Amino acid sequence: MTTEGVTTELATSAVVPEQNYRTYWQLEWDAYLMNYAAGVIIFIGVLGNLLTIGVMMSQDFRRSPSSLVLSALALADTGNLVTGLMRWWLFYSFDLAIRDTSSAACKTHMFFTYFFGELSPAILIALTMERFVSVYYPLRCREICSKRRLGIGLIFVTITYALINSYYIFLFALLPISTGQVFCQLNPRYKKVNAAWYWVDSTLYAFLPFVIIFTGNILIAKKLMKAQQSRDTMATKSKKGRQSLTPMLMTVSWCFLFLNLPSCIYFIGVGAHSGVQRSGVLWVAGSYVSKVSMYREAGHLASWASRTAWAKGSSLTDKRCWIMTY
Repeated sequence: MTTEGVTTELATSAVVPEQNYRTYWQLEWDAYLMNYAAGVIIFIGVLGNLLTIGVMMSQDFRRSPSSLVLSALALADTGNLVTGLMRWWLFYSFDLAIRDTSSAACKTHMFFTYFFGELSPAILIALTMERFVSVYYPLRCREICSKRRLGIGLIFVTITYALINSYYIFLFALLPISTGQVFCQLNPRYKKVNAAWYWVDSTLYAFLPFVIIFTGNILIAKKLMKAQQSRDTMATKSKKGRQSLTPMLMTVSWCFLFLNLPSCIYFIGVGAHSGVQRSGVLWVAGSYVSKVSMYREAGHLASWASRTAWAKGSSLTDKRCWIMTY
């Protein structure tokens, strides 16, 4: 599911039961973080992602296929922060429930929340596959993972995920609850459809990316360790440049896996019972998992700093060798 998918009931029942906030100090602490820390996290995350795009589009890096994938990932993560974490920051800081302002806002925000939430892991899968090809098939990397092919692949993935998540435009609307208030929530007529779709969404957001990225990283790490043992046979400048970048890009993937693991556990444990009233413990777990998933979108500032430090520390010749290996 998306970064907010782990709290689907917040979309379908609008708010967490008040007694849970009084009973569970974790939710009170979560509200405190959303009120005071979320704005800082959004600022740092968006700034870091924009700087990442700036570095990747610079003259030294723009010819690399990896720069295209990293730029797309930064854009998707920015969309995640703006539609996901910013929603909660506005709610806790200004008491503004953006989805409940109009029917158009409800449908549009639901669509983009799930769209960006699933697109980001998909792009990270593409980055992992590109790293896999560059490590296992270095001589054919420029042919297999050309910038044109990666660009076409990214466009195809973007359109596909947009079509998949158009589902939310039709199933969610502003509907009244028992108190007479209206909230953005699932139309009751589609509860069975949504229960089945739960597993599709969970697979695209959490399970499938976790399996592919974890497997890819293990295979890449195994290859790099083997190459390290036979360094004498892999001592060319171009391969050194490639190997120096691969572990850094793998770090982004490992961070994703670490921060996405709670989502996988939560989805399997809770199941597709989003329409059932949850206990306070599950509300705590859902809130925790949702916020942990969002925080990873702000993590590219450190990644950008690492890339910038590497770029400034490398000679122009090293940069050209690195670019040509792609």
